[in-house]
Amino acid sequence: QEPNIEVPVAASISSVRTASKRIWKTAIKSDFVRKAFGIYVTQISLIVIGLATTITVARVLGPTGRGLYSVGLAIGQIGVQLGHFGLTASNTYYLGRDRSILPRLVGNSLLVSVSVGMLVSIASGIVCSIWPALAPVHGGLLVLGIVYVPLGLAFLFSENLLLALQQVSAYNKIEL
Repeated sequence: QEPNIEVPVAASISSVRTASKRIWKTAIKSDFVRKAFGIYVTQISLIVIGLATTITVARVLGPTGRGLYSVGLAIGQIGVQLGHFGLTASNTYYLGRDRSILPRLVGNSLLVSVSVGMLVSIASGIVCSIWPALAPVHGGLLVLGIVYVPLGLAFLFSENLLLALQQVSAYNKIEL
């Protein structure tokens, strides 16, 4: 006579469902899961907004204008990458360890944003005026790309400070 295996299989499926429901309810109540989900939704929203922006810019400016716009934006982004000196990661690390240093980190971030941002902007402007062939854009787009550097640094530092403080909703609002 063969044993009846249907009852143990049904019992194990039921226990798996019960455990899954318990894990799901715990995850929904978790602060970490809610914050991670919020960041995920923000990133997906930014992709949609970026797509809409790209389409709009391409239609308004045309292919040539879109390329010039991208180069101007890239100049600013390169300046931000050259000017942050890894302070974003160190700010997050040290503020995560000791929240009492927040005023000093905010002050340092603003000081670096303004001073280094201005130095990188001025140096970029001088290099582009001496060797105009190095800059594929000129005039207003070049100025906008260069002026973006201190603003981009301040934006980057402030976002990382918010993450270190676990202010995810404020971070998401700034990102959007």
